Amino acid sequence: MLGDYLSWADAVCLGVSRETALQLRRRFERLRRPGFAQVAVLQPLVCGTGTCLACALETSRGPRLICQEGPIFDLQILMQG
Repeated sequence: MLGDYLSWADAVCLGVSRETALQLRRRFERLRRPGFAQVAVLQPLVCGTGTCLACALETSRGPRLICQEGPIFDLQILMQG
């Protein structure tokens, strides 16, 4: 069903497990481009300034601070491998 929407959708929002996200990534690899899919990473923010590094998130481009660089991230940098 998702494949029917991807040909015309500007964006797709899904709430799925990491395993399901990896399966979808492999299946629709040809449609991916920067900005096509974004992820909201939700977690409590301790300081909100990046000083404490409690919200550091490992990405394919190195660590990112959720409080400073997020909470919205491109799916391409979060999905490794």
